[in-house]
Amino acid sequence: MGLPDVAWLTSTAWAKPTLALLFLWKTTGFAIIILLAGLQAVPADVYEAAALDGASRRRQFWSLTLPLVRRSIAFLVVVQTLAVFQMFAEPFVVTQGGPYGSTTTSGLFLYNHITSSDLGTGAANSFLLVLLVFALSLLSVRLLRSRDE
Repeated sequence: MGLPDVAWLTSTAWAKPTLALLFLWKTTGFAIIILLAGLQAVPADVYEAAALDGASRRRQFWSLTLPLVRRSIAFLVVVQTLAVFQMFAEPFVVTQGGPYGSTTTSGLFLYNHITSSDLGTGAANSFLLVLLVFALSLLSVRLLRSRDE
């Protein structure tokens, strides 16, 4: 087709976006299931009452759907953020952290230190990763807590 070649996994400019797309593709199904469950939990009576009051479809989306699915969206944001911080398999299998370390994640960084017998640095990094994930988990509890509670 005459298009230029793209070094998807061998260029420092393209390797990280390629892994991000891979991770997005991997987790899209989970996100769709969670959002679908959140949407199915919204009672149809609410939309019927809004339609009787003369609310447009756009107004129903912004005033009803988004607030009622807020907890599902917050759950997804937190779970996906935690998953990104713990991502290991994708860069390990696809690029081994290359090119030039541009796709090294915290999990792969930890793995590389442990397998190279640098156990002190590996232990310190794993402790920091546990603290980070714990702090993000506490933040998630705060975000998922209802305003009514």
